[in-house]
Amino acid sequence: MKINNNPNIPNLIKKLRKNKNRLVFLLNLSVTFVLIFSSCNPSKRVQEGDYLLMSNNIELLTSESSLAPNKKELKEIVKKEDLSNLIKQAPNRKFLGVTRMYLGFYNMVSPEKLARDIKNKQLKLEKKNAKRVAKGKSEKEYKKPLREWATNEIGEIPVIYDSALTVRSVNQIENYLYNKGFFNPNVSYQISVDTVKRRIEVIYNVEPKIPYRINQIDFLIQNPEINKIINEAILAKDSVIYKGDRFDLNDLQHYQKVLTRGIREYGYYLFNSSMVYFQADTNLNSYSVNLSLNINDNRINSEQNANSSYYSKFYIENIYINTSYPSKNYDNGQAIPYDTISYKGKEILYQHHFRYNPKLFQRALVISKDSLYSVDETELSFKKLFELGNFDLVNISYNQTQMSDSASDHLPLDAFINLNSTKNQSISFETTTTNNGGYLGISGAISYSHKNIFKGAEELRISLFGGVEAQQLLNEESSGLFDFNTFEISPEIEILFPHFVAPFSYSRFRRVLNPKTSIAINYNYQNRPDYTRTTTTSYYGYKWNSSSNLNHQLNIFQISFTKIQKEDLFQEYLDNLNNAVLEASYTDNVVPSTKYIGTYNNQRNSFQRNIYYTRLLTQMAGVGTYGLSQLFNAEQDSLGRYLFKEIPFANFIKAEVDFRSFTHFDENNSLAYRVDVGGAWTLKNLDVIPFTDAFFVGGSNSNRAWRPRTLGPGSFFDSTGVEAYDKIGEIKIDLSLEYRFNLVSFIDLALFVDASNIWYMPKEGLDKDSPAVFNKDRFISEIAIGTGFGVRLNFNFFLIRFDFGLQTKDPSAHPGERWLWEPKTKYNARIDGINELDQLDLQHYKAKTIFNLAIGYPF
Repeated sequence: MKINNNPNIPNLIKKLRKNKNRLVFLLNLSVTFVLIFSSCNPSKRVQEGDYLLMSNNIELLTSESSLAPNKKELKEIVKKEDLSNLIKQAPNRKFLGVTRMYLGFYNMVSPEKLARDIKNKQLKLEKKNAKRVAKGKSEKEYKKPLREWATNEIGEIPVIYDSALTVRSVNQIENYLYNKGFFNPNVSYQISVDTVKRRIEVIYNVEPKIPYRINQIDFLIQNPEINKIINEAILAKDSVIYKGDRFDLNDLQHYQKVLTRGIREYGYYLFNSSMVYFQADTNLNSYSVNLSLNINDNRINSEQNANSSYYSKFYIENIYINTSYPSKNYDNGQAIPYDTISYKGKEILYQHHFRYNPKLFQRALVISKDSLYSVDETELSFKKLFELGNFDLVNISYNQTQMSDSASDHLPLDAFINLNSTKNQSISFETTTTNNGGYLGISGAISYSHKNIFKGAEELRISLFGGVEAQQLLNEESSGLFDFNTFEISPEIEILFPHFVAPFSYSRFRRVLNPKTSIAINYNYQNRPDYTRTTTTSYYGYKWNSSSNLNHQLNIFQISFTKIQKEDLFQEYLDNLNNAVLEASYTDNVVPSTKYIGTYNNQRNSFQRNIYYTRLLTQMAGVGTYGLSQLFNAEQDSLGRYLFKEIPFANFIKAEVDFRSFTHFDENNSLAYRVDVGGAWTLKNLDVIPFTDAFFVGGSNSNRAWRPRTLGPGSFFDSTGVEAYDKIGEIKIDLSLEYRFNLVSFIDLALFVDASNIWYMPKEGLDKDSPAVFNKDRFISEIAIGTGFGVRLNFNFFLIRFDFGLQTKDPSAHPGERWLWEPKTKYNARIDGINELDQLDLQHYKAKTIFNLAIGYPF
């Protein structure tokens, strides 16, 4: 998400950087103050005779009978979380699970002073508005005084115990257990009362006892055709209920939906779930249930014709596609007449001029003339039409063309597909202010899009990105906050076809969701104090979804050309490092590759409790090129490396897995963590990974206690005294854990721990004992750890993030000195030695805090 460039943001960042230690102290002091005052008597405003509800506790009890589930089984069946959600009265919220801060804010305000403030505010406003009206001005709106704002916006009214709600909660829990198959539960409650402090705790004792299990399932299906479908097509694939299963009403309702959908899929358009129902016969002596599944006409309303149509199959007779829905009118109110195009069994209606190639609908629609009605094909057609991005409304409906009371079991349907077209062309402009480890950057992008460039929903995207940024220099004189010394510009052109452009038949991929072919070319020019780099990248690939949760991107062929011109000072810096791998990474390179990215995301809505996200990236660079070079005896340099455009091409295999998990405890509290690991293996032609394809850690979306590309590799210590953004590796471990919670209104807070590092792969030419090389015996001790807190301004449509990271464990220090609290004797002695030898003025170890400003969550 982008935000408009604001001239006040640079001043804010400058002040935060200058006073970050003072800010950290004040924030800690504020939190301490809040915790102290909010822990005072929470019953302060509770009236005599009332009691403050302090807690609801659930005791899940097991029965002694061998038929009852044990403690572990019971917890899997009856979840305390579900039971807690059934309780009708919840106590006041706790801040960080420790103190009732919001109730403390409410109690802190005196009711008398609050009433006085409101009265005075209203009187002043009335006088002011009277004068404004007399002058012909509009009235001012009422603004809450501080006490009213604190009470209403931050404060929380004390929750007074209500015994009637407790009884309702017991009934709700009993109904929940009954639906789970526990027909004789024992649910009770007891209260613990503190009459002096006017507080009360409720304990719910829940003993589900013995569950009823399914003894047998009988199918009472009168229609032989439907009976055949259920037994041979539906039950043969899957069954939700088995003999011996615990009776569960949710399972029965799911089974009802499965059967209904399965039957409708075979053309039974009028069949509905009301025709499928269960009858349960319980045997109280053996805790068993005999189920009978019924499918017959007794559930159909008497006014409906139940003799034939509900058991008739329907086929598609005509398909009408209206691309001008709703219809447009002339100025005089008369409707503009429709024109019609007939194409392969489809009637396409339009007004004015026809904007689309008829082949578009042939590819997008799965339903076809003379085929049986299908729920799956209807839903898939809807998805494919909507995913084209050319229609903001897609509606598919059916109309019976023949209402028959005959014995016919095949009746016709007309399909009506109504589409409302969106605007084809759009232009957008975005500006962004960035903070890269405390150094400002300003960038902007302008984009043009045409969603129907060739009349087949092909999308043309043209974008131009440009920006300037302040970067630290390699010499002793650091770049100032506003000394923009880095310039970047990047134009890109991309065409997306809404199908696979390939020399194979498309029909076999008709059920693929959202298929696209992408052809793109990008040019990037970057001018930095250290070097000037140009990169040209082009690719040809496919994008598609295999389900609503899983999408894929396969770049069949991708190639990038990078040319770099290094400044003398930067070359001298690389020479001083004496790092052959890093030196080779900053050379001209060609990367021909094939890349695959698969993304899984189970999020259905923003209120989902558990969300999982996984991204898998694999890349093979130069593999096919190397084989062809050998086959055709291509040109080689003096080192035996094959060349592409007179440059040795990169040859490696790369893989990365990024897993993220989000748990929402409630609407105000959540826990998120990320595990991002990757590896890159060089092959025969080139024994280094190009800089742009190597791994790095640090920055606002990685380990927030280090700036981007300043951490690692391994326990490597940079003796040059320059904090350069050049640390790359071939192995990456990047872990993050973050607790997020709402403080008040749009202000969120977060506590986080980041752990990460990068390493070089062990290989020929690298000393295996080098601190930069991965070693299975010591890599855990080389994990850098950053801790910190964040303040987030959450405006729903975008989020501004301020994160403060503290370098808690620095792997570049000696073992035994890496943790923040450990002495740094050897580290400081090494600094003294470097200063004396190289005539530098490096400082002794000092704990570093890094401020990050970013848009959106870190992951």
